[in-house]
Amino acid sequence: MGFKQILSVLMVTICLCTSLCLTAYAEETDMYISDEIVPTYEIARSLNSALSISGTKAMCESRAEGDDCVSITVTHTLQKYSGILWIWDDVENSTSEKTVNTNTVRLSTTKSGLESGTYRLESTFTLTSSSGSVETITIYSTEKKVG
Repeated sequence: MGFKQILSVLMVTICLCTSLCLTAYAEETDMYISDEIVPTYEIARSLNSALSISGTKAMCESRAEGDDCVSITVTHTLQKYSGILWIWDDVENSTSEKTVNTNTVRLSTTKSGLESGTYRLESTFTLTSSSGSVETITIYSTEKKVG
């Protein structure tokens, strides 16, 4: 046997040994894992963006509650999926805004005459604490279909 043949046999043997000798171990733990991811904010305690549709009418609601909050501004806009990639277009005349000088806010609006398609509600909250720090957060409702 020549040098090249011996080298080839040796390389094949090494490859086979390394690929066949893999062992994995998993440790069992008693850790609880929630299937809900909840971000932590400095000022906001709870945020909600809800959309319900009945026929061609959308009911939109945005709610927020903050800790040590002196002011909350909420702006929400109904959006329609364009059908292209992940592009959402704002529905005409569907943006509303409300500012309160307390630690809770609730904004409810309706929009009638929707065309068929998929909709969501975009809610943007700006919370100001008594120390003057500001937190701005945008969340989205679940998607709903018309038609």
